[in-house]
Amino acid sequence: MHRLFCGDSEAKARESHMEEILHMLQQAKATLLPKLLDVPSVKKKGAVSTAAALLRTVPTVGLSDGDAAWVRILNISLKENKSQDETKELVQLMAGKEQAEYLAKHFEHLHVGEMLDSLDIDVLCPMYRAIKLEGVVSTSAKRRRIVGEKTETRKLLAGALIAKLESHLETAESGAATTHSIHSIALRDLYTDELQLGKLVMLIMKSHKVLDMASFSKEVDLTFGGKLLEKISEALRDLRGDPDAGLLEDLSDFAIRIGKRLAKHELVKAAAAFRGAMHFCSHGQGRTLLTDVLLALHDSNKSQGVDKEELLNLLADDGRYSTLVEKWDALEGSPMKTQTWQAEKVERLCEEFEKTGSYQTAAQLHVQLGHVKESCGKKDEAFLCFRQAYKLGDTPQRAGEMGLARLAVEVGRVQDAATEFISPVVGQAQEVQHRIRLCFRLVEDYVNHRLDSIGQRAGPSQARMAECRGSSTPAFDSLLQNFCDSQDSEIGAPVRTTTTPTVPPTVPSTPASAAPGTPLWQAANWTQKAGQLREQHPDRVPTICSPSLDPNRDQTHQIDHFMKPWKFLLKEDASCSDLKRQIQKRLESGLLAGSSPQILGAASEVQAPIQNVELIGRLYGRHKRDDCLHLKFTVDKHEGGFRLELFLP
Repeated sequence: MHRLFCGDSEAKARESHMEEILHMLQQAKATLLPKLLDVPSVKKKGAVSTAAALLRTVPTVGLSDGDAAWVRILNISLKENKSQDETKELVQLMAGKEQAEYLAKHFEHLHVGEMLDSLDIDVLCPMYRAIKLEGVVSTSAKRRRIVGEKTETRKLLAGALIAKLESHLETAESGAATTHSIHSIALRDLYTDELQLGKLVMLIMKSHKVLDMASFSKEVDLTFGGKLLEKISEALRDLRGDPDAGLLEDLSDFAIRIGKRLAKHELVKAAAAFRGAMHFCSHGQGRTLLTDVLLALHDSNKSQGVDKEELLNLLADDGRYSTLVEKWDALEGSPMKTQTWQAEKVERLCEEFEKTGSYQTAAQLHVQLGHVKESCGKKDEAFLCFRQAYKLGDTPQRAGEMGLARLAVEVGRVQDAATEFISPVVGQAQEVQHRIRLCFRLVEDYVNHRLDSIGQRAGPSQARMAECRGSSTPAFDSLLQNFCDSQDSEIGAPVRTTTTPTVPPTVPSTPASAAPGTPLWQAANWTQKAGQLREQHPDRVPTICSPSLDPNRDQTHQIDHFMKPWKFLLKEDASCSDLKRQIQKRLESGLLAGSSPQILGAASEVQAPIQNVELIGRLYGRHKRDDCLHLKFTVDKHEGGFRLELFLP
């Protein structure tokens, strides 16, 4: 019974094997034998009988090489017991017919593994793919993981194929571009399947142009892709000389594609991929994508894994200043963290903070930028930073004030610093006294500096720093004390008026080169000349200020004082606080005796006033008319004195 069963089983196997061969023969349309299969005398019941009848019908001479090869395949296949040489011959014949799937299916039965060295790459590659698919379990439409019983066969075939491809690529001529690309991609896939990271890295660095990295990024396993990026980064660090720019761009694009796939499920790993893209090519889109991923992580429950300083820097590099301001506190932002930024980025951030009304933070950033520029020897620029910080209200530590006092003498800007220090502070006597002392100390430092420069003062220079404390000469102390004492009765008090009527002061016509803040009282056609003034002095802004009179008050006794608009030629970097100081001086000299400070209308009767920190140049750029900046001002009572506000007309 066993013999009958075994004999029947072998007969079925031979029948199945012959059916497979006849099916392949029918596909060979360029030969004669497929046509003979339709002859009635050849058609038999069973594949073995049909093959035997076909061989009896085929002529023995005059056959083409293709037909002769098929005849030999049929003869060998019909034998029940094949010799080793016949088996090898059958393998060679099938390889010649490019029947890779047949060889893959009968790999062990035909002992194909013993003949791998004699087979061509064009046969081995499709044979490998067939064996790979036979032992594969599908996990998605594009990506598969190799498992199953064919692993050892696959590894054996992969080793032989890798050796042949490596040898071919080393000796191939450069002109065979298409073949070179096909073989390189095949080798890329083999290295990936066999997890040979080191060899794959070297192949990519050498032949990235022909490896189709875009399609590779869609198919490669994500875990393997992440490890590959790490290995490539290590290889580039060890590389002598600069890598090819094209290689870096391809690698950056590869990392971005991997990161986009990861971003759908694993944000942390996606961030790592985008960092790799930035490492390869800093000007690509990797920075934007990394910023988006880190923001998403920060807003999620995984925010503890986000490097907050990294995100701060990325937001600045990507120009997202509004988002940076919004998340400044959450990301633990501080001026110290901006010390490595470009000055332009810090200035843009300051502007954004000013727009939101966060003047103290903007002042702190200006101070930090000033320290950085001062350490680099750019003291003129540092002075401007400290000045802007002071205009914005300064920091709690008075860092802007200290910077102005420290640098004013060195950069020749004593007058500008003093102008800032004596800006009016109504109702704050102690603060006003402090600023008066500060200005006196500043002037003393300037005089001593000039005396030192011409060698007319003995001893070292007595520089006065931020708090304006320390030793000074008795004469200077006496002068300072007398000045402050004479001002104490007026500090914080309402604006005084004279006991006799005054008329608007007669001021000679001011030339175009007038100092900033000088009223131009006698220029009758000043609006017509504003364009010419602007051309001659591009850093100055022609400004016309008109009072906003209270219609409910009898002001006939004051009308003469305001018959003509008040005209100024101001620096572009002057602030509204500077202009208000000039208007206040004019008011103090022009009000009539006994008149109330509330003579020009209350600020509450018009729109919101302009902030003190607004720069004249910016207002001119947004609201100029007839080449001039037109403004209105009001005065009303405030804390025992008066308050002056500026408005757009």
